[in-house]
Amino acid sequence: MTTETASLGPSHTVQDNGVSTIRYLRSVATGEEDEERVVVMPGLNSIKKNPVLQNVNKVSNRAKSIITSATLLKWAKQQRSPDLVFKKLKLDKTGSKLFESPAFNMWVTYTNKIFKTDADSVIFTSLSKRYGVAGLMRMTETATKVDSTKGMATKLQNIQLDDWKKLGMSSDDAFKALKLNEKVDDLLTNPNLNTWVKYVELTKKNTRLNTPMIDTFRAHFKDDALLKMFKAAQSNPKTKRMGVHLENSLTNIYRLQHLKNTS
Repeated sequence: MTTETASLGPSHTVQDNGVSTIRYLRSVATGEEDEERVVVMPGLNSIKKNPVLQNVNKVSNRAKSIITSATLLKWAKQQRSPDLVFKKLKLDKTGSKLFESPAFNMWVTYTNKIFKTDADSVIFTSLSKRYGVAGLMRMTETATKVDSTKGMATKLQNIQLDDWKKLGMSSDDAFKALKLNEKVDDLLTNPNLNTWVKYVELTKKNTRLNTPMIDTFRAHFKDDALLKMFKAAQSNPKTKRMGVHLENSLTNIYRLQHLKNTS
């Protein structure tokens, strides 16, 4: 976690689910009624040669039925959309454990073979549609800490951060898009705080104004609530250093205000 300053650029409206409007992507269907929906699948021939799919005997122990490479090939021939395959693989039942599921890797492989040129965008759009940007970013940040899921999680995270940067979104709007403004108690342990810091680092060279993290916090929460949270954070080894630093920052603000008022 870094405590460097956050840059504030021009403000932009964030949609309710945090999805940026800059991206015009292939739509992915949802719902059981999509059984008959078809998509263009130029990668059908290459999917047969993929060693990952050929060697799969069982995708997930959570699935009620065994999903084999033959099953995936059948779905490809039937032109099943990646979103429908997502549900067939029971990935919609994994919740926040999505990236830990063996079936997720199979779904990514399937989507990459079907959409060769923009598979990452299709995956991002599908997942952000299901979980919302704040939910997806929270999951990806956690997944970046695990070697086996770091690659895909980082790609998805970067898609969102790059979109926000292209929009010129301020760090404050990103803070709200990540729903960090909704609950003060777990702010320092929320994975999305790390994502927000990454966005601050990504954009700070392109903006003129610099706002410390403490000022962003104070824009959304009352000082007494922040002070209580900072003190509580000091009892957790993982957040102790940050809690001390932020408490000191808030104390210094009070001290400067006092000196200004008495001078």
